[in-house]
Amino acid sequence: MNIYGLTFSALEKHITMRGQKSSKAPSAARFIYADPACGTGHMPEAGQRTKKILMEDFNMSLLDTVKIIKSDDSAKFLFSLHDSNIIEAVLMYQKHGNTLCISSQVGCSMGCSFCQSGRQKKIRNLETWEMTAQVMAVQNELSLKISNVVLMGMGEPLDNYVNVMDFISILNNPYMLAIGKNHISVSTCVTT
Repeated sequence: MNIYGLTFSALEKHITMRGQKSSKAPSAARFIYADPACGTGHMPEAGQRTKKILMEDFNMSLLDTVKIIKSDDSAKFLFSLHDSNIIEAVLMYQKHGNTLCISSQVGCSMGCSFCQSGRQKKIRNLETWEMTAQVMAVQNELSLKISNVVLMGMGEPLDNYVNVMDFISILNNPYMLAIGKNHISVSTCVTT
């Protein structure tokens, strides 16, 4: 299992099942979501035993970046998934912070005429970790902090409800990605 799919409560439950105190969960989460500028090796408060458990029990890989297309005000990332499907995320540099538009599905079944991904049939939902990994990959690649996330990329977020809600929990948790609820937007459509 990829570690970026664990909500805080799932992380806490896992480390206690492995004999660690639940009080280690905040430092373990900080270790996982360390600021890309300081790297994961500089998080001594997580404790060596807890770090070892996480490294042994979980995959900590991110998505493969296929291509980055940069302009003055944005950067478009194409990511390859384990099944060779391609998704995209777009970083927009704005006055109020760095906003990342992420994908929640491969393709989309809604068929909105104005939407490019609507022309591609839905192949599958993204797992929670695949959404989180988009944020982590962009932060790591550009050594910056994402301050806003919008789910407006490929896919219909509410058609992937459970994974999207877990992703938002990870985004909003103060020990994880620590993005405030007012800085997270979910774009959805209604079909008739």
